[in-house]
Amino acid sequence: MNRYGKAALATLGFLLAVAGLLALLGSVPSDTESGSLLRAAAGGGLAGATGVWVSYLARTLRSRRR
Repeated sequence: MNRYGKAALATLGFLLAVAGLLALLGSVPSDTESGSLLRAAAGGGLAGATGVWVSYLARTLRSRRR
């Protein structure tokens, strides 16, 4: 598989994970303490996952010719 295919699969996986997380958070009431903590933790996890995804894309799409 070429690097563009790998990047597309990584993007699809990332988007599916984000959609699943948002669906999970939508089912938790936000006016409770546990719901608020869960949303804060999910936000931190989403920020970390975004960083990993971006670094993977940058490494995958980097030109290898030198």
